[in-house]
Amino acid sequence: MLFEFLLSISFLILFYIYYGYLIVLKLIDFFYKNHSLSGVSCDGNYAPKITVLITAYNEEEKILKRVENILQCEYFDNSLEVVVASDGSTDGTDRIVNSISDNRVKLFRPETRVGKTETQNLAIQYANGEIIVFTDAESKFENNFLINLVKKFSNSKVGCVTGSLHFTTNIDSTISVGQGYYWSYELKIRKIESRLGMLAVSSGACMAVRKSLFNKMDGAYGEDCIIPLDVILNKHYVVHASNAIAYDRMECEIETELSTRSRMTLRNWQGTWSKKTLLNPFKFPSYSFSLWSHKILRWLSPIFVLILSISAFILSSESIFYWYVSLAVFSFYIAGIVGWIVGIKGFSIPLVSNIYVFILANIGFMKGLFGVIKGKHLKIYRN
Repeated sequence: MLFEFLLSISFLILFYIYYGYLIVLKLIDFFYKNHSLSGVSCDGNYAPKITVLITAYNEEEKILKRVENILQCEYFDNSLEVVVASDGSTDGTDRIVNSISDNRVKLFRPETRVGKTETQNLAIQYANGEIIVFTDAESKFENNFLINLVKKFSNSKVGCVTGSLHFTTNIDSTISVGQGYYWSYELKIRKIESRLGMLAVSSGACMAVRKSLFNKMDGAYGEDCIIPLDVILNKHYVVHASNAIAYDRMECEIETELSTRSRMTLRNWQGTWSKKTLLNPFKFPSYSFSLWSHKILRWLSPIFVLILSISAFILSSESIFYWYVSLAVFSFYIAGIVGWIVGIKGFSIPLVSNIYVFILANIGFMKGLFGVIKGKHLKIYRN
């Protein structure tokens, strides 16, 4: 009886995490239009002073093209500032930035290498913009990115805006196919959460915040996690700008994907729980609902996968029904192994690739949770 209950509840939770939550959001969006932010007007002529902050470490091969891409974006020239925050770079990054003959471009360098987050903390004090746009040397903006991102701030209730991040790759690998499906699902959730006024996450490569709402960040937390939560606690909205499109490179290596998932889970779990009042449904009903459903349960999903798998195999001898359930679970893992093998061979099979990336992501989540249990703190730099 116990394992039947565990099997059922773990399956229902996993279904909710990866399918049901989006269905619930769509239903709320359909029936509860009055609470939606979709009708909020934006002033296309709104032109506050903005600072685009690029945090970099040894990016000499990319930094010039990245700065040029930003300068080519449509925005009001006198209202644009680009600050490259070089966190102790030892290559030619600083020299290249100083050689750019545009007075809108500035180099900021801490006295010693302090890590990505602390570099951002220091550079924002140096920045002159009312709006701080966060990005990195890997990303690329479409020409109208800044205009479409910043005009959301014409609504005084908006404190943070996240752009629509799209991943690119030249490799049709198992990981890239599976990641593409995962990120498409993620963007659908963010768009609806934004319309409902309950978005609490962002993308660090393409997000902006009012400088007046920025709080100094703990170096162990990611800016894409902690800044939206601070904005919400300051009684402002986080919104998604679907037409502010940015591109980033998709990771296609197993080791890199595992490392990224593990690191993000650790930093974002700790960052979210540092603002645990937002997880209280009595104080913040909509935000607690989105954070638990969108993030916390997803990070915990490997635990439910493990419970489901063990329960299914224990029950396999109880009846023909549970034998088929255990067979389905076994087949799921076999599909994951096939996805890994075909990935090594350099091609992909859509459904199999999705299963493989799901398993890989959950291994990454589990590694991150182990880091949380051990009390690990990462004050690191993405490179």
